[in-house]
Amino acid sequence: MTKNPFILILFLFCHVALFGQTTVPDLGIKNKQAVYTLFKNAIVHAQPGKSDTLSFLIYKNEIIRIGEFSEIEIPANTVIQDWEGFHIYPSFIEFNSRYGLPPMQNKEKNNTGAGYWNEAIHPEVNAADAFSPDEKMAATMRQMGFGYSVSQIKNGIMRGTSLLAQTGDGSAQDNVVKSEVAMNLSFQKGKSKDEYPKSLMGTVALFRQTYADLEWYEKSFGEEANFSLEAMLKSAYLPAVFEVGEKFDIPRLGRVANEFNKRFILIGSGDTYQLYGSDFDWVDAIVAPLNFPNGYDMSDPDLSRFVDQKELLHWERAPFNPFFIQQNNIPLILSGNGIEKPADFFENLLLCIKKGLDRDSAFAALTTTPASLIGMENRIGKIETGFLANFFITKGDIFSEKDALPIAHWVNGKEYIIENREKHKLEAVYTLNVNDVYFELQVKGEEKYSAKVLYIASEDTTEMKAKLVLQSNEVSLQFNDDEKGYYRLAGTILSDNRIWNGQGYDPSGKLVNWNAIRRKAKKETAKNDTTLAVVTDSIPLPPSRYFPLVAFGFDSIPKAETLLIKNATIWTNDSVGVLKNGEMMVAFGKIVAVGKNINPADFLSKKNKDSYSVIDAGGKHVTAGIIDEHSHIAISRGVNEGTQASTAEVRISDALNPEDINIYRQLAGGVTTSQLLHGSANPIGGQSALIKLRWGQPYEEMLFEDAPSFIKFALGENVKQSNWGSQNTTRYPQTRMGVEQFFYEYFYRAKEYGQLKEIAAARKPEKKSRKKKAQEDDPEPFRTDFELEALLEILNGERFITCHSYVQSEINMLMHVADSMGFKVNTFTHILEGYKVADKMKAHGAAASTFSDWWAYKYEVKDAIPYNASILNEVGVITAINSDDAEMARRLNQEAAKSIKYGGMTEEDALKMVTLNPAKMLHIDERVGSLTPGKDADFVIWSGHPLSVYSKAEKTFIDGIKYFDRSELTNLEMRDLKERARIAALMEKAKGKGEDVKKPSRKMERYYHCDTEN
Repeated sequence: MTKNPFILILFLFCHVALFGQTTVPDLGIKNKQAVYTLFKNAIVHAQPGKSDTLSFLIYKNEIIRIGEFSEIEIPANTVIQDWEGFHIYPSFIEFNSRYGLPPMQNKEKNNTGAGYWNEAIHPEVNAADAFSPDEKMAATMRQMGFGYSVSQIKNGIMRGTSLLAQTGDGSAQDNVVKSEVAMNLSFQKGKSKDEYPKSLMGTVALFRQTYADLEWYEKSFGEEANFSLEAMLKSAYLPAVFEVGEKFDIPRLGRVANEFNKRFILIGSGDTYQLYGSDFDWVDAIVAPLNFPNGYDMSDPDLSRFVDQKELLHWERAPFNPFFIQQNNIPLILSGNGIEKPADFFENLLLCIKKGLDRDSAFAALTTTPASLIGMENRIGKIETGFLANFFITKGDIFSEKDALPIAHWVNGKEYIIENREKHKLEAVYTLNVNDVYFELQVKGEEKYSAKVLYIASEDTTEMKAKLVLQSNEVSLQFNDDEKGYYRLAGTILSDNRIWNGQGYDPSGKLVNWNAIRRKAKKETAKNDTTLAVVTDSIPLPPSRYFPLVAFGFDSIPKAETLLIKNATIWTNDSVGVLKNGEMMVAFGKIVAVGKNINPADFLSKKNKDSYSVIDAGGKHVTAGIIDEHSHIAISRGVNEGTQASTAEVRISDALNPEDINIYRQLAGGVTTSQLLHGSANPIGGQSALIKLRWGQPYEEMLFEDAPSFIKFALGENVKQSNWGSQNTTRYPQTRMGVEQFFYEYFYRAKEYGQLKEIAAARKPEKKSRKKKAQEDDPEPFRTDFELEALLEILNGERFITCHSYVQSEINMLMHVADSMGFKVNTFTHILEGYKVADKMKAHGAAASTFSDWWAYKYEVKDAIPYNASILNEVGVITAINSDDAEMARRLNQEAAKSIKYGGMTEEDALKMVTLNPAKMLHIDERVGSLTPGKDADFVIWSGHPLSVYSKAEKTFIDGIKYFDRSELTNLEMRDLKERARIAALMEKAKGKGEDVKKPSRKMERYYHCDTEN
């Protein structure tokens, strides 16, 4: 090669002009391999909030220099790529992925080793051990901008550690950046062959117990070898990443997080925006999916009615989810998981920005935020010196322009071409300069082009047809001026088709320089503008939200009212009795007065003496809110954890569903409080949840504050698996006498557990913990067992039993067990043979919660009679009528009235069976159950006599807040119908634009009962 500087420079210029890149030769060393690449004059988006026209140099797989092109010292053997006008971004980080990992497989049961007793808990699993690059999946991820993947094995509750991998080809060793980046968790059991857990509440219970075991293991070094707990301790420095199944998993997890002082990164389910009023203080970040739900084909009026209102509302609002997370100042990560078409990912990204998500926040959510959370902020997520050379190149700005898709992606210092850079769209108008003679060049067509040339700034307006040929990025152009002759030009297309330049001959045969600069491309006209305007004024507000975001949700969360109810028949349930033409004053969520001629000023401050509303209830009746002692509404993903004979550790409160439509339906029947019970699949079931039916309130607000603790026990056919089928008769106990022995066994275990707990609290530890030396005032480490804790609470009188029961022999048996072990059975529920043992129940101190006239639905209810409730009540047993059924709960007032017909019960006693009596058996009668001053303002205004089948609940209040108003029902129905019609029209419009839609399918609403398997 010549060393003449002029010839060398000319050679380089021509090479760049023709090919767009060049190699700076080493003039002193021959045959040296080029290992440097310089990216010249691109619009470099180095990190969120920082972009400029820059150049940068990479060496192998690392960025070593960045700055102005003129300032960068170019080493020998450098490949120079000119990317003027193109955009370069750091590779995105996919935080929710199973890239490179095998699919879930059923595990052979293997808990004989020194691991955790339940196979759904396997924190010792390391995803890096199973990682193998998947080129097909990697190629798709690169097209979406993802050069990194945080990959986890999505199997189990404690899933093990994830890894950080690059999406390049080559071996696992080439692509694994960090072998352990996070501990992964979920409320999904996965493929474990252990039967337990089968329900959501069982899963949460196992999750909680594992953390308790970990606390003990950490403090009791050397007492037990457990490689699963050891793995959790060793990975404690890693972030904990929890995959959410649905939005209410977040407050469920929050209960455990606060209990054990843990923090989590959440992989969200796309509906986080619906969690108004929730606590996120324990959340380090939320991963929001950009895989938005498809709409429905709403053209079939019959099938379309099966599309739930909730699904329609979510379809429209899902793109606002990232904006919601941003507005709540929660660190945000965006995920493309589940999106198959790369173009859909970028389209959804732009949609989120259009819905309010800040551009820089979106950029950070894909780069710097996930990088910092896994401790890689100094190596990935930016285009900076010292960072890995992972980045992608686009023709436009992906955060503001449609169709600005990646055309090349560099991963681990290697280029992966996505779209040929030399694919040209030339249709446009250009200014053509041939040796300072100016023309207008008009080009039309794709691949095969037609062109014509006109003089500029000349009286000659003749149009000259031109011949235009494009091969790769080399162009030839010929046109004929009839007076002067032929122009023959050849050159190269540069800068995204905007600039052509080269050499050629004019009509005189003279060698000339020429260039063409695009003046006005067709796609740049206002009519076809592809730029998505992102300005504050254009950001649409989220659609009106409802509380909850389902049918019959409130437009705003209702607030407590100050009320004076006049001219009503008031059923006080206390010594006042039934007060005709009475008045009741409600303020501050409480009943403040009941009587006649109430003066509101006596109960209000001078400032607020006129701040109350009057309800004229002439001809109407007012009662305390109905209390359902036995309900299964508002429970998610299983009412029974029947996999073990005792599941005292599970909690219904971990599985609440505050937007179950049955809450609203039961408010329409006057119900204000419900005890949500575990089913009857096992002798010792799970812990109950006592809720107030606060429709529209957040998850945490559903629970009855400071309510006593209850647990469900069960007797009869269900617990011994008589009716489970021949495939499910293997669990102990299988006989009624076995059930009795089972209770003794577990209560003896609970007593022993309590003794050990007392000894541990009094004794000082002899061993050092892993964290610190034992202090003199530290108790001995004690291994908490939440199952035995619940049973110990029964023995200590801190937790009450509600027992599913039918047959007198078993009722007697459990009372005998309780007497001998020193506790009481608080309530026998169902209790259809209670009339046979009413005197013994009275002596024991047990209450009865029964049906009015259910029988003949299985063998053990063959002796049921409709007089049962009346007989129990006459004997002096506290008696209630319960529902055990979502439909029946809407008519509990009528169920109570049946005892007037069958047993001659008084009207007041009948009403008390669904108000004051269940309050007494739930130990909440100081708060609810009667209209007594000082109690919670939980009451119902009825259209007529509350025990009449013709009466309706017109208004239902809880804590002085109106949660149901029949006069507003029609307006809510019309609003929801209009919403359905509006969103259905949007879905049809989306379908017309070619968007994917789903066909609706017929769905049946499922109700839980005691014997529902899960």
